[in-house]
Amino acid sequence: MNSHYSGVAPAGFQLFETMYATKFEGPRNLDRHLRRLESSASHFGFRFKTAELRQAIEDHCEAMISGMPYRLRVAINAEGRVDISASSLANLEQHIVDVLVAPDYGFAPQASQNEFLYHKGTRREEYDRAWRFAEATRAFDMLFFNERGELT
Repeated sequence: MNSHYSGVAPAGFQLFETMYATKFEGPRNLDRHLRRLESSASHFGFRFKTAELRQAIEDHCEAMISGMPYRLRVAINAEGRVDISASSLANLEQHIVDVLVAPDYGFAPQASQNEFLYHKGTRREEYDRAWRFAEATRAFDMLFFNERGELT
């Protein structure tokens, strides 16, 4: 894989991170999430301003309801525009969750040379279709593999 993307990112493509967050503690593992997002932004040539993003995340968390966990999603586009959204997290119905294996449900292996697999971005139609399918069958999620059998 090249260290920098040589192509043009698809129109509307965004990079994102999804985090567990609360009003007072903010996002879990924020530094790790920001490092990964910054690394992907560098790879695709996206503008990225860590301090401004960190402040926007803090501001968003301050507006959350106290004592409630959230799923916080931070997305950036090529120009560095930030979109932050949050939704409350529902408790899982049970402590053990079912996870489906994509090939068992007719999903094709992912191509190991697809550099978009190495970055969390909005080019993920197959993943979105799979987790919706998993959720509809009361499973938690679905796992994908590449042609070499490696978890993607």
